[in-house]
Amino acid sequence: MAHLEGTWIVIGGADKGGILVRKSEELSSEALEERLEYGALLQEEELKGSRLRYRKIYGKGPEIGWISTKIHGKELVTRVMPPHLTRLQGARGHQLQLGEPELTFYAISDVHVELKENMHWLNNLPSVPNSCIIVAGDLGVSLTQVRHALQVFKQKFTYVFYCYGNHETWCHKSLGDEDYRPVADSFDKLELLKDICIQEEIFISPQLLHNVWVVPVLGWYHRSWDTEPPLQAPPGQ
Repeated sequence: MAHLEGTWIVIGGADKGGILVRKSEELSSEALEERLEYGALLQEEELKGSRLRYRKIYGKGPEIGWISTKIHGKELVTRVMPPHLTRLQGARGHQLQLGEPELTFYAISDVHVELKENMHWLNNLPSVPNSCIIVAGDLGVSLTQVRHALQVFKQKFTYVFYCYGNHETWCHKSLGDEDYRPVADSFDKLELLKDICIQEEIFISPQLLHNVWVVPVLGWYHRSWDTEPPLQAPPGQ
């Protein structure tokens, strides 16, 4: 059984049929003929700088070998769960494992805690053990509101994933944000939101939990992409 703390996923080499695997740590050592495919899961056996000796858990490619975790500053593999979060789970006395059962997933969006009644509703949610919630945007307007709401979700659920919504990117001056530096634009505000998520230990990147991938996606749309005619009201309305 593999622990998430030492589990990596291949995120490079998609355009090259996978990433290069060598027989030993040295970059001059013999390269294996087969490459390690994009999306393969690996168990860390040894890590020396940017060189990783692995044992394959899932996917196509050599069962064992040495790979580079990054090349020219570009990541080829990344940890499934960041070390600071696995340490947090260890402090709770619970060691996560691949294949561990009994995790319930929830999803919600448009909580809009800038409305007092919505914040009241969130504060009164019961705590749910062995749970994961996906908060899919429009949580609040101000940075202060979003941080507080995420803290409450963390108190109620075991794992919290978060995607930003368009309301979070509004840049007008918000009450309660005096403790944060002024933002230049929406992208600048997203950087502050990212910092908040890291500080509060909220997931904003793909993670594997109990054999289920949760993949937050930050996407954009533009009205020029909407080529369909406007919706018409039903007859009689």
